Amino acid sequence: MLKFLSLLILILFSFSINPVISHSQEWVYIGHSKIPNESNFYIFTMAKEGSNPNEMLISQKHVFSTPKKISNEIKYNSVLISRSLYCSEKKISTDRAVFSDSIGSIVGKYENKASTKIFENINNNRELDLFLLNKYCKDI
Repeated sequence: MLKFLSLLILILFSFSINPVISHSQEWVYIGHSKIPNESNFYIFTMAKEGSNPNEMLISQKHVFSTPKKISNEIKYNSVLISRSLYCSEKKISTDRAVFSDSIGSIVGKYENKASTKIFENINNNRELDLFLLNKYCKDI
């Protein structure tokens, strides 16, 4: 019970770190997942239309029930991922990822600094990406 309450507090706290984003747009809880031999993580998303036709800009937040480590052994509890989804081409890119610890401090970043986005095809082996395609591209 204590673990559940602390996780709930972590989730609520992680969305209060950046009140401009969390209050101006709606986050949608899409479920949880578990990597084999690891703990659960909870997945939230929000989306808006991009500047190009058939483009959706996706913000994806993963909140982990136990801390993870980035390559330099620093622990993080959540990651906020910015992605671009092209509906008609069924392609998705990961443009940026920001890793935060349990108090919301940024402990690591990844950013695609190329002049063009790196898109990957969405197929049945990429369940979360396929879910995002079906959720956000059905009306486009």
